[in-house]
Amino acid sequence: MPGLLNDALESPLASGPSPTETYDVVGIGFGPSNLALAIAAREIDPLRGCLFLERGPCFRWHPGMLLEGSRMQISFLKDLVSLRNLASPYSFLNYLKHRGRLERFVNLHEFHPSRAEYSDYLAWAADDFSEQVRYGADVVGVTPHGTSSFDVRYRERSSGRTRTVRARNVVVAPGGRPRIPEGADLDHVIHSSEFLPRFAERLPDTERAHRIVLVGDGQSAGEIAMQALREYPAIEVHLIASGIAPRPTDNSSFVNEQYFSDSSRRFLEQPADRRARQLADVRNSNYGAVEERLLDDLYRLTYLDEVKGRRRLFIHPYSRLVAAGPGEGGTLATVQDRLDGTTTTLPCDLVVLATGYERRLDRRTFADVLPYVRHDPEGEPVLTAAHRVALTPPLTAGLYVQGLGESSFGLGDTLLSLLPFRSRQIVDDIAARLGPASVDRAAPYPPDRHVERDAERMYAVVERFKFATVISARGTDDPVVTQLPLTLDRSRGGRGVLFGHLDRENPQARLLDDRPVTLLFNGPNSYISPTVYETDQLPTWNSITVQVRGRARIVRDRERIVAGMCELAARSERNPGPPTLEPDNERIDKLIDFVVGFEVEITDIVGRFKLSQDQEERERLRAAHALADTAGTDHRDLIGQLLGMPLDNGRTAPNPGGGIVESLVGGDGSGHHV
Repeated sequence: MPGLLNDALESPLASGPSPTETYDVVGIGFGPSNLALAIAAREIDPLRGCLFLERGPCFRWHPGMLLEGSRMQISFLKDLVSLRNLASPYSFLNYLKHRGRLERFVNLHEFHPSRAEYSDYLAWAADDFSEQVRYGADVVGVTPHGTSSFDVRYRERSSGRTRTVRARNVVVAPGGRPRIPEGADLDHVIHSSEFLPRFAERLPDTERAHRIVLVGDGQSAGEIAMQALREYPAIEVHLIASGIAPRPTDNSSFVNEQYFSDSSRRFLEQPADRRARQLADVRNSNYGAVEERLLDDLYRLTYLDEVKGRRRLFIHPYSRLVAAGPGEGGTLATVQDRLDGTTTTLPCDLVVLATGYERRLDRRTFADVLPYVRHDPEGEPVLTAAHRVALTPPLTAGLYVQGLGESSFGLGDTLLSLLPFRSRQIVDDIAARLGPASVDRAAPYPPDRHVERDAERMYAVVERFKFATVISARGTDDPVVTQLPLTLDRSRGGRGVLFGHLDRENPQARLLDDRPVTLLFNGPNSYISPTVYETDQLPTWNSITVQVRGRARIVRDRERIVAGMCELAARSERNPGPPTLEPDNERIDKLIDFVVGFEVEITDIVGRFKLSQDQEERERLRAAHALADTAGTDHRDLIGQLLGMPLDNGRTAPNPGGGIVESLVGGDGSGHHV
């Protein structure tokens, strides 16, 4: 048997295309679940290389059910992040602030936003991750590669080409596949997932006396019935209900505690038979039930119909749809009584299925992986507490599922309520399995040949090219950027500590107290003309950059700030001699109150040295000479032009005494907003 397992693991590699990129995480589907995962990865483990493959052309969340007036059934506080990280910039409240509606929303006294607004919130958050998502990508196969990774094949809808990426972990969040009853002819039915575009398309005349058969007795069925009755004055709606009538959702505070984060953990710890009984007991808190307010509105509407002497809503209790197909002049629906087995035929214009969704791993896509999936006695995949699928040896790659583990975690697994917690569990589990993210795992870009791993070379750039770009995040789409000199102390912290100072009025000063920050050090760069090479080449640009990530903290010790400024002056002087800035300089006292000093403890340092590494050694040397020649140029003409005063070649600019103090203490001016 072990030999067969190894053969099964190796055989797909012989025929599959060779991938060009390797990621720590490849997410299949980019709906709310994997969006929450992308946010958690960025906030918790930002160096992980993540890619998401989404079949749709853009981010969309149930576009077919964004009905006028429909509202969320959860509080806005159960957004993608708030219950995990109150400081996250991706909260619903921060979305409202960016949209300029925060005060107006508060004035609504509403905890349940409209579905249309929540959809816009999700799209707003997703837009910040567009570079990590490939839209229009149909995943067609997932195949083990060796024992520790997967090859994920997808087809580009735009070009029809099939591509492959390699993943150490795959996170599957496909959403639900519409459940279509057997015997339903797809030419005569539409599913609720496509209600808005298809219903109006099939029944364009709102004044005509249409008749529809609506199958289902949950929230979607209630909303569709209300929409149809409001928009089509002469319509007749036949509701096929599995019970005696649509029932109200059990959303009492006590029952709702099953959607707490700890509840899913406790649910998993119970025996399988007890979990099944509990699921059946609380089913009507999510399935086959309608929000009580909507039921009241629907009943009032039908009562007004009776006042007007007509009946438009017909409920068929204890029934199920057994067939839907062509009939004389339209569609014929066959409905069976679930109690006595008798059938009734209903001629209609259209059958609408509010029959919910099926959620499982696609057998065709995961055909090469399913032989290694452990199943419980009921045939469901065995899941760990971190939503990882239990795989049999020797396969050790990570396969995670989102929204496919209801039998393991309870009803909350398919809902929005637990997304912040589940995403953290997955990110933490991946980090524990892979270990700390390193430079070569940070992302598939830049190419490996451009990644500098020699720490001494990277620190040399940081120390030589002190004038850095400091980047902080004030919001999702509002970075604050300042350029200023920084000095490095390699004797402190695990990877060194950088010191800098800036004007107290600079808005970035308020974003540097125990906050993450990114620093960019630009070394020499130069255009490399094709004439530089001996062989036929395209023009390119060579550059040396070092990106530093760390956590900033405000320095409140006056002596430390002054010592840092003096150190910067000493390191920056080109000519040897006595110090040009002393700690007891009287002018410092006049300016120190206008200065904020800060330190950044380095957590990660990444070098990107693009130096024609794809060329032969002789050509690389020629490109290096071109870069060095440009780096040594004074650019006097440009400087003179910008200053409006010609500079003579070879002349040294005056250095008035004390000028360095103003440039160090108050000279950085303002923060530039990108």
